[in-house]
Amino acid sequence: LKEMILHVIRMGAVVAGGFAFYYIMLQVMLAASGTALGSYQGIDNLGSGISGGVGVLIQMVLNAAYHGWEFLTEGIPALGGSKTAGMMVRFLYAALLVFQAVLMVVRKQWRRWWAIPAQLGLLMLVPLGVNYVQIISPEVSFHLVMHYSAVLVFVFVLCLLQEVMEEPALLDWFRQAVSVAVPVAGVVLVFCWCVMTNRGYTNMQYQYEESYATLVRLADRMEQCEGYTPGMKLMMPDYEWTSTNDYEVGDLTGLSGMGGMMMFDALHYTNDLRTLFGLDFNTCSWADAEPVCLSEEYKGMPVWPAQGSVRVIDGVMVVKTTDALDDLQPAA
Repeated sequence: LKEMILHVIRMGAVVAGGFAFYYIMLQVMLAASGTALGSYQGIDNLGSGISGGVGVLIQMVLNAAYHGWEFLTEGIPALGGSKTAGMMVRFLYAALLVFQAVLMVVRKQWRRWWAIPAQLGLLMLVPLGVNYVQIISPEVSFHLVMHYSAVLVFVFVLCLLQEVMEEPALLDWFRQAVSVAVPVAGVVLVFCWCVMTNRGYTNMQYQYEESYATLVRLADRMEQCEGYTPGMKLMMPDYEWTSTNDYEVGDLTGLSGMGGMMMFDALHYTNDLRTLFGLDFNTCSWADAEPVCLSEEYKGMPVWPAQGSVRVIDGVMVVKTTDALDDLQPAA
């Protein structure tokens, strides 16, 4: 028991030291560069999770553990929409539990009153370890990268496999079977996830290329539009518009390209037209846009990319990306 406690203390010290080193290094670099931590997914609130008092902290720990368990049992098996990967994940989970139980029995760990409760307690901490980001930064908006620590669960299975292989009390056929089945399952799982990741980033590349191609086409149509002058106001209804919806790309859970390629809102287009193509447009307020939307000329325009979807109306460059405003009524 003493040896185990000392081992846990040493491992805890290593983890705490790693967090402390990262936090200190981050603060030093920010101070040296004279910059502040940028807001990305809410991570600029790093450390705010421990400032709300003990009660709030306990609630956050429980929430983090719950969502970590949810990710382990539902998120990982469904990752990438691959049934094969899901089967391998469940097989490795089962192997972990079987190995743990078998080693407890053959090593007669019940003779040490603390051994089994300690191991079960550590296993119960795994969901929390997968989702610790939710404690240190509770306002974070999660994505797949923040759950990378879940990979350690599968590394733990391999560690237990090594213990099983070195346990002489176990039957030879059992050790031989798991020595093949578990590594093969791990290789298949890695292969499935590699395919998923490359598919996701390929879709991201397609999304970039298609967005850029659309911008080139849009910029050309604008410059060729009768009545265009630099600095005029630009009106683009703030709706997402689909550019590719003739095929399904599948669930990529956390990777871009889910369900089709989507173009983003007018703000991004306006900024890109200005920075990439040098087209100078001014912001169009609703006071300027409303009369345009109410005009018969606007209502008669087709939706992009049809011919006539780019037009100058009352001195405003109009790109009609949706017909959702065609039924707009004048304010009372």
